[in-house]
Amino acid sequence: MDKDTIASFERGLNAVPSEVSLATARWATAQEIECHPYDTSTGLFLGEISSGEIGLGLADDVQFVGFDDDSHVITIAKTRSGKGVSLIIPNLLCYAGSIFVLDPKGENATLTAIRRGRGDETVDGLGQDVFVLDPFKVADVPEEYRASFNPLDWMPENDLLIYEASALATSIVKTSEQSSDPYWNDSARNLIATIIMHIMTSDNYRPATGDENEE
Repeated sequence: MDKDTIASFERGLNAVPSEVSLATARWATAQEIECHPYDTSTGLFLGEISSGEIGLGLADDVQFVGFDDDSHVITIAKTRSGKGVSLIIPNLLCYAGSIFVLDPKGENATLTAIRRGRGDETVDGLGQDVFVLDPFKVADVPEEYRASFNPLDWMPENDLLIYEASALATSIVKTSEQSSDPYWNDSARNLIATIIMHIMTSDNYRPATGDENEE
């Protein structure tokens, strides 16, 4: 991957006078990228640069490139091009800040939960509180990192309950755009929303607390 494939949208880089109205985003030069070394304590790992060439692999004589600004970062590449192995996994292993990860396959949790948590006999931990929401046990992680979430604990105890219950029911029912009759989908949502509201208004319902979840 050469330097023409790396874009820089950093705030404050070569500030443009206010009278310029056209777009000013451009490709960063290798020299500009070299001015942003990777800081293991605060930054995100973006890749490496060596002899003016930019890539995502790890060579012997390279400078790691990082990003420690508080603006957004987006990585775009085709499927199976190495985004996870080259960027996501390294940052999960090294970044000391908090991270919220959407991990449908459970691969990120499997490879990094122990490292981000307390560690074990083979790797030091970062000391983070790790919570893996994995109801189908897709990820291979120690039980101590598995967590649960009860959406009913977030239901309001006021007139907004009917709206929140309906929204939760909608998120549960899988619909098909090819369905010609909405009756069954609507009926399923209404039934689930009704059950949710019945539970929430029942005198026997008691939201779980942190202590009960630990037990």
